[in-house]
Amino acid sequence: MKELSFNRGLSDALKIAVALVVAVHHYYYGYRTVVPDAFPIIFDVSGKIGSCGLGIFFFFSGYGLMESERRKPLVTFGDFVKRRLMKIYIPVLLVTSLWLLFFLPQLLPPPSSWTQALKFVGEILSMLLWKFSDAALWFIRSLLQLYFVFFVFVKLLRKNRLKSAWTVIVAGTLLVYLIKCISNEYQSIAIPFFSIGVFASCYKSKIWHGLHISLLPMAACLIGALLLHNDPTISELLIPNYLFMMCLIFVCTNFKPELPTVPLLGALSFDIYLVHNKISDYVFGFLCREISIWQFALLTLVLAGILYFLRSKVMHYFENWCNRQGNAKRIN
Repeated sequence: MKELSFNRGLSDALKIAVALVVAVHHYYYGYRTVVPDAFPIIFDVSGKIGSCGLGIFFFFSGYGLMESERRKPLVTFGDFVKRRLMKIYIPVLLVTSLWLLFFLPQLLPPPSSWTQALKFVGEILSMLLWKFSDAALWFIRSLLQLYFVFFVFVKLLRKNRLKSAWTVIVAGTLLVYLIKCISNEYQSIAIPFFSIGVFASCYKSKIWHGLHISLLPMAACLIGALLLHNDPTISELLIPNYLFMMCLIFVCTNFKPELPTVPLLGALSFDIYLVHNKISDYVFGFLCREISIWQFALLTLVLAGILYFLRSKVMHYFENWCNRQGNAKRIN
């Protein structure tokens, strides 16, 4: 029987490719603050591909989250936070803490009064816990919001309230999408892919004449977004974004392409996403210096590797702590 499935090697390759393209785009975005109008073609092409690629990140986030929930359901909200949400929140907290530790004097002027000190502390907490001092991490903020929506969705599913569950995830995703639209973040066009990924995982075997059922909500989202924005510039990003994902779903439903699984490849895509824009902001924004794309790539890969090592250690201690807490509850 046919069903939609994604080879791990293929999904990891897509995620690392998208992370690298987004990093290249932000490199040239920063470079153009020092040398205006440099490399216009590469800047435009990498921007379009990167925007398209964000749909891949959101789709696989929703799909992977639902796959994990199907394998190991987490009943309580505390378990969901510890086992699911913290896997993305702790690495972001870690990289933001290190960033603020080294570059806080450049980001905020030191306070000279009690009022300014209170405002200073508030700004630090805001940057550390939510803003993350990085415009590129709007993706993480959106994902955290969508995780909460997802938890309500699966709680309703367990209670066999199917219509309510899908109403919650569709309405929640739409709300996050509209919030981002109001703040003029054009990349928000990729947000609906999260709930489409959840839908694709829930109905993996729903195939009709070789077409997976998830293509229907995807087409509806595309039409709705085109009507909502009515902007040729955004439409140029929207249409390739959705068409690519439609083609990927069709191919993975009918032909099962496979790539070899490379250790760490998928995980490093997350670390590259977390560090690359901070490097660009510091080099081009603060130092006002030019560096080559190869120097930027090397610096990004080295820091991403260091972050991966650090977050792996932190997550290991955190998971051990969670296990000890769980064992203590069972004993009591």
